[in-house]
Amino acid sequence: MAAYVSREGTFGTIDAITYVPMTRADRRRRGFNQARLLAEGIGRRLGVPVDSVLAKARETPPQAGLPAVDRRANLRGAFRLVRSGQGRILLVDDIYTTGSTVAECAHALKAGGYKEVFALTVARA
Repeated sequence: MAAYVSREGTFGTIDAITYVPMTRADRRRRGFNQARLLAEGIGRRLGVPVDSVLAKARETPPQAGLPAVDRRANLRGAFRLVRSGQGRILLVDDIYTTGSTVAECAHALKAGGYKEVFALTVARA
């Protein structure tokens, strides 16, 4: 992914990279946050800082199996900004299905002062 972003210059100049956060309970259960691991690898390759600027504000039922309209409602207000910023930020997630997760995170990032939010995912379901 990092090679693609670097080679293609898809997003232009990125000031920071962040990732879709998990709740503490989900992270404990899984043992890692796959989006964070991806973001850190991309950040190292591109020489761009990875910053944890989002938090998952509340537990949500798993998105898998929910219809699109329920996915949007499930995540509404689920993410909050923990540190405001500015400039252009890249949001990394593992899977893009309906775009609900990316949209909610981007909304929080924009409300926190980021001028432009770009999203990068490993797969599209």
